[in-house]
Amino acid sequence: MSFFKKFLVPMLNSEEEMKPTKEKSVKTFAPVLPILETEPQIQESQDQEIEIQVKETKLSKADIQAEEAQTAEAEVLVTEVQTSEAELLAKEAYAEEKAENHSSILEEFEQRETAESSQDKDNFQAGQMAEESIQEKDDEPAPGASEISEEVKPLTISAYFRSKNIHFEIPDESLNIAPVESIAFAIAKTYPQTKAFIRFIRESITKRNFEFIYYLSSHSAAEKNAIISIAEKLNEYGILSSFYSNKANNALKGEISTAPRCINFINGDFLEIYTRVVTMDVIKTFAEKYNCEYEFYHNVLIKKGAENHELDLVFRLGDQIFWSEVKSGKFNPDDYRKLGLLMEFVPDKFILLAADKSNEAGEAISYFYEYYVANINAFKSTLIKMMEKAMEGALC
Repeated sequence: MSFFKKFLVPMLNSEEEMKPTKEKSVKTFAPVLPILETEPQIQESQDQEIEIQVKETKLSKADIQAEEAQTAEAEVLVTEVQTSEAELLAKEAYAEEKAENHSSILEEFEQRETAESSQDKDNFQAGQMAEESIQEKDDEPAPGASEISEEVKPLTISAYFRSKNIHFEIPDESLNIAPVESIAFAIAKTYPQTKAFIRFIRESITKRNFEFIYYLSSHSAAEKNAIISIAEKLNEYGILSSFYSNKANNALKGEISTAPRCINFINGDFLEIYTRVVTMDVIKTFAEKYNCEYEFYHNVLIKKGAENHELDLVFRLGDQIFWSEVKSGKFNPDDYRKLGLLMEFVPDKFILLAADKSNEAGEAISYFYEYYVANINAFKSTLIKMMEKAMEGALC
């Protein structure tokens, strides 16, 4: 269009001026036609150039974007490489620090071993002496026994019963028996001579005959004196609320107290008190001899399943646990055997004080039922025999 305005318009204007000579105008206009025919080609060529420039521009932008993407990717790779190098350096530093710490710990351990080497030698020699003493079965406690007891503690009585799935209960109230120990020992020591009179008092309580008359004519002189002496003590301590001795008639007249503790004392508590005191004395003697800890409980309650029992005495010396019962009248020895098996005290960890049994009868029952049976006179010596056997190789 610019070409048309520049060349064709002036030529048309000149044509107006040249109207008289038509031939000339024709001749003059003829050369212009070829020029008009080539303008679209020029325009097309220009458009093509523009398109090429646009394409080149687009390509250059794409190239720039690609280069920028490559540059960003390269920067990421560089960052990752730097991070990996930093992590590697950190890991190497940590490994070196750990190796140094390990080395320092080893050095400290070696220093301790070196510092304690002489003491270790002494301990090793002491250990050898202890082993030799144990092998030779020396009666004295072996060296190092206290150290062993610190490592392996014997089971307590409560823990022992729990291990057998037996509920074990200790009564809250523990009576002070010291005021009546002397009268309990007086009856126990004279029981062979006075047991007939004690039985009579107990039968009177059972029959609710609290006033009584007891005749001495069938007793020997020694028995009479022992019975009168015990009756006077019982009256002195209030167990007999009244007492009168008629020597002419060889009769004793009196009244039994109805106080519950007085009745319980006559019915068997005097024997339990006696047994408790004797057993405690023996335990303390053994504890000092073997350097053992001990436990001692009385009138404890146990329960396993549907079975409920009250135990007169349960005591422990080191890792050995024992049980003791007291009977002043008739009893079934098989009942105690079964109970002992339930608690695993039979054989050899149970002793029964049977006040009315002779020495021969006690030894026979011990043979058949595999537990210890003794009367009052033989109780202490039999208790010592049982504990000495159990303490062979025991842990304290």
